Amino acid sequence: MQLRRLARRGHRAPSGALPVVLCAGWLLTLAAVAVAALNDGFETAGPAWTDAGGEARYRIEMQERTRSGSHSGDGCEFLQIHFTGPGRSAFLRYTLGRAPVINELRASVWLRADRAGPQLMARVVLPRAIDSSTGKPLTTLLAGTVYAEVGRWQQLELSDVATLLNRQAWVLRAQRKSEIDTREAYVDCLLLNVASGPGRLQLWIDDLTVDGVVTADSAALAAVGSERIGAQPVSSGGGASSVARPAVEFNGSVFLVEGRPFFPHMIEHRGEPLRWLADRGFNTVKLAEPPSAELLADAQRTGLWLVCPPPANIAEALQSGARPREISSSYDRVLAWTLGDGLSVGDLESTRRLAELVRRADPYTSRPTLCGVEASLFDYSRKVDVLAIGRDVLGSSFELNDYGVWLRERMRLMRPGTPAWVNVQTEFAPELLKQMELLSAGSVTAANVDVDQLRAMVYTSLAAGARGICFRSSQRLDAEDEFTKLRAAALELLNTELDLLEPWTASGAIVTNITSSNYTPPKPPAPGNGLRIGRDKKQLLNPTPQTNPEVNAFVLQTERARLLLPIWSGAGTQFVASQWAGNNLSFIVPGVSEATDAYEVTASALQPPFRRQRVTGGIRVTLDECGVTDMIVLTQDP
Repeated sequence: MQLRRLARRGHRAPSGALPVVLCAGWLLTLAAVAVAALNDGFETAGPAWTDAGGEARYRIEMQERTRSGSHSGDGCEFLQIHFTGPGRSAFLRYTLGRAPVINELRASVWLRADRAGPQLMARVVLPRAIDSSTGKPLTTLLAGTVYAEVGRWQQLELSDVATLLNRQAWVLRAQRKSEIDTREAYVDCLLLNVASGPGRLQLWIDDLTVDGVVTADSAALAAVGSERIGAQPVSSGGGASSVARPAVEFNGSVFLVEGRPFFPHMIEHRGEPLRWLADRGFNTVKLAEPPSAELLADAQRTGLWLVCPPPANIAEALQSGARPREISSSYDRVLAWTLGDGLSVGDLESTRRLAELVRRADPYTSRPTLCGVEASLFDYSRKVDVLAIGRDVLGSSFELNDYGVWLRERMRLMRPGTPAWVNVQTEFAPELLKQMELLSAGSVTAANVDVDQLRAMVYTSLAAGARGICFRSSQRLDAEDEFTKLRAAALELLNTELDLLEPWTASGAIVTNITSSNYTPPKPPAPGNGLRIGRDKKQLLNPTPQTNPEVNAFVLQTERARLLLPIWSGAGTQFVASQWAGNNLSFIVPGVSEATDAYEVTASALQPPFRRQRVTGGIRVTLDECGVTDMIVLTQDP
């Protein structure tokens, strides 16, 4: 106050007062930074939350500012999101810029939704912790409260950010086995993880408040707003580095996309809209020709991956011997380059040269190459990263119950560790349909693969060790005839099950093959009826299971659980599906402790534990009912 009076009177401040003035101004500035608050009531016209991607498959069907049903004021932001597949993350971003991580930093937002589960989160940038692989600062996510009051307004909060970051730093140090410097850390954006499972989610957002935030300039806002969180392996409990382009690579035989094991289940593209295929559960589409610019942009929008031949200039360089042009970033949604199908010994040299050109032109040196081969599997597995195998079994003289043996034998002919993607037949071969038409004098107009046959082929491929499934298709899957609709529905259900099985199929290992038996637990004798001594008494107390040769089970193991896959395959089922059903089928699973529980996994629920019994060699798991296939998880982790 004294300094202000001197200034108003025209007096000059004493020489010793200047440092005081500067110090006071600096303290006032710091105080303004610490107590600054951001309040957004979502009253303006434009939306503030942007789509930031995630693991789940979804699309935002509606996003608008509405003046009905707000928490306070005249408006709020409304979104309707359609989830078409499972996934643990689907992020909406609210850009902050650079909000230093200080004790005063806290955020809150009011939410109303017709489902529980949305969670408020914050992304923290660590400028002093640089990722050696990208040269960019590490980022990590901090988790706030979760929405639970369905249909009512609830305030989600994120507070004590500095403490949360210190805890997360311990996790990052353990993961990276290196020191993590959290100094100068800042929050660049708030996130809402709205993943809630398949179906539609309606969401109202209002009254966002952030205390202790510094508003960033427009350049910083633009930089943050252009990045998709979905391009990072993020979770509420782990760190993630900022990667501008997706990372696709192999770790041994395990296929990794953004650092996470990935199991491609793809369909051969016959002109269907990519959004339609994504809604049917496919995560990859295989093309017979290089994709157009429109198709590449459509794949980016839908989140689908593409498996396709390399750009045309690669083939031109192969003919001319010139150096190919670098493959542009418009091909970022390409999962793997396919170099041909039905290849034999004579195509080996040209395939080797083509693979070298692709690797030279592709800025992603780890993006795999793929080819389908008929012979010389070992030689081809030394030139490309993935081999596609398979054969048309249905309607042929080849028994379906021998198909798994054939697949495993083909994989043994490859270089050890080479992953195999299996082609699965979804239609009868054109030659067979033509033969059926001729033999029936034209009375057969259409024929379809039985759903049970299709399921058995998929599970047999998984039990053989397939690291990917390609559903063969010669006709459009979105046609309106009844046979095609049934085929599309069967594939959609199988895609749902493949999503559930991904932890085992993408990174698990096959440990054993088990023969089933029909087993009925012994019943105690009726009161008053004694047991005869000798073999009769022994047989009653310990009945001998009768082996069922048509049912075999395969065990896939991960770090924390095992998956038991029983597969029923009778004789002649490549022509017509047999009576696939059984009661009281049992399997003795070796190497499993008595504390392990067994659960049946279906597309809709996790069933209660099965009957199990400790026996010599492991535990006996008994299925009261068994169909074509089943999924049983064995784990001690509740």
